[in-house]
Amino acid sequence: MVAEGCHSHDPSDVQDSIGMDAVRRGIGMWRQGFDFAFTVEDQIAEGDRVCTRWTCDATHTGDFMGLQPTGIDVRITGTLIQRFREDGKVVEDWWQYDMLGLMERLGAVEE
Repeated sequence: MVAEGCHSHDPSDVQDSIGMDAVRRGIGMWRQGFDFAFTVEDQIAEGDRVCTRWTCDATHTGDFMGLQPTGIDVRITGTLIQRFREDGKVVEDWWQYDMLGLMERLGAVEE
């Protein structure tokens, strides 16, 4: 599903991630920290791009960015734009979601 040199732009990463190892690390960080389910709210495709508006319902069950598990339920909403190559693999993506709101909900920063 993802091309080897995929370039991911994600607000949870201080620098852009490039390559499968970076993609695996990013997914691993979220899977380690949360039990979650995504719901696709809307999806629009044109040319080599797909835009998805999503909702993620999650429970903080493990270490996440240095935060010990809280058991807190959170809802995160966001948008993902993906660029595909001809064989259908993702070569670049842009994530947009409320990371500050998530960290406030988990008690990592003051509201």
